[in-house]
Amino acid sequence: MADTGVKYPATVSTVLETGDDNDWLNPTNVGADDAAYAAITAATFDAGDVSYLLKATGFSMGVPAGATIEGILVEIERYYSIGQVADVDVVLT
Repeated sequence: MADTGVKYPATVSTVLETGDDNDWLNPTNVGADDAAYAAITAATFDAGDVSYLLKATGFSMGVPAGATIEGILVEIERYYSIGQVADVDVVLT
């Protein structure tokens, strides 16, 4: 099985949905593994709040014609400094 290596998104955006409380700062920071993070720093972001969706697209997989995809590995790195954090939705489409 050939490994295509790490793929990062070409486009990152945030999406407001009903019930979302705070937008992300620097959302494009999710486009590399370089210790630069997207963040929410709003003083009003507290327990029970939900962030805007953070949407990463355009991974350019480059699957050759006739190839068989045998697996996809997705890694998410996240960090919080105060309180608690929970992932409500993590979706691969």
